[in-house]
Amino acid sequence: TPEALLIRLDRGEHDAAPQPGRCRLLVLAPDAKKLTIARKAVAAGKPWQGRQQVWFSPSGLLGEGGGKLAFVFPGVDSTFQPQAADLAEYFGKPLPPHCEPQDPSRSLSRVVVGLLGFNRYLFDRLGELGIRAEAYAGHSVGEWSAMLCAGMMDQALSDRTNAELDFDAVKFPDVQFLAASCNEARLLAAMAGLDHIAISHDNCPHQVIACGARASIAVLAERLRTDGVFTSVLPFVSGFHSPLFAGHMDWYRQFFGTADLLEPTLPVWSATTAKPFPVAMADKRQLALDHLLQPVRFRELTEAMYDQGYRVFVEVGTGSLTGFIADTLSGKPHNALRANHESRSGLAQLQQLCAALWVEGASFDTRMLVSATPETVQET
Repeated sequence: TPEALLIRLDRGEHDAAPQPGRCRLLVLAPDAKKLTIARKAVAAGKPWQGRQQVWFSPSGLLGEGGGKLAFVFPGVDSTFQPQAADLAEYFGKPLPPHCEPQDPSRSLSRVVVGLLGFNRYLFDRLGELGIRAEAYAGHSVGEWSAMLCAGMMDQALSDRTNAELDFDAVKFPDVQFLAASCNEARLLAAMAGLDHIAISHDNCPHQVIACGARASIAVLAERLRTDGVFTSVLPFVSGFHSPLFAGHMDWYRQFFGTADLLEPTLPVWSATTAKPFPVAMADKRQLALDHLLQPVRFRELTEAMYDQGYRVFVEVGTGSLTGFIADTLSGKPHNALRANHESRSGLAQLQQLCAALWVEGASFDTRMLVSATPETVQET
């Protein structure tokens, strides 16, 4: 209980063995200042999620009587800056190809292969620690990561296919993505009368993305700016998740038409339908193709998974999904956590992830919390 935690803090029992219960406190590299913050957090009885390296939950979101954990895999973001060299050294597992931080001159295909490899790499490292989810989902091509990690798609087939790709030969339509800080209805209104343009992503209540011909995107951006909406043209071109990609589907029809899409080990939720993948292989194949032509409905996906009891979401990769989830579930009990962060070393971020998950009631190998690498953590 919070009262018992305060008593143990006052007695200086900072490294005593944890006791059963959903009320947990963890301080990373504790000192007098952090312990003072910890006391205030416990006394207030409200969740404290990592500020000043203090984590507290009066009633963890996971564990007995709590909610469920989901892994969400990012797709192509505005930047791809994985931090993982120290993870490779610590776990003794080399990074997959094309995982170096993004070079603006790199082809989009090469970036996609790199992020798919990195998503899988992080998934495997979390598995080594015993951190496991109860469902998988993905954003954009991150949905392929969810399918691979769940065993729906064959990882060996994917690796062989990616290794044989001629990155320079892959062509995409000459269109642009425009991110807008508004909701779907406001973006649709601003798009009125424009040709060769469609909504490609409904990420969260305060970010949607349109995909379109350059002339239409320019007009849309000006309309939104005049209306006080912040916009940004994204630095990559693909046409994914819009009807504008329809003329580039031959390779994908061939691939998904022959690849076996099996029943996954755990539910895989699709951001195209905001539902788990259907059971029949033919329906799985059709959804995999629809995913490339229809909008990413990540906001609806987040809401639907929350309605089914998912309370903690771990972004297995590096991207912006935690922000989308936090915006969508604002005011509701939840936690959206990153397994990798572009401004922190891979081990330091993994340690912070473990701290947050432990406080929420997850059970796993806590070596990250007791090791001197990269920082020391004591549990209360």
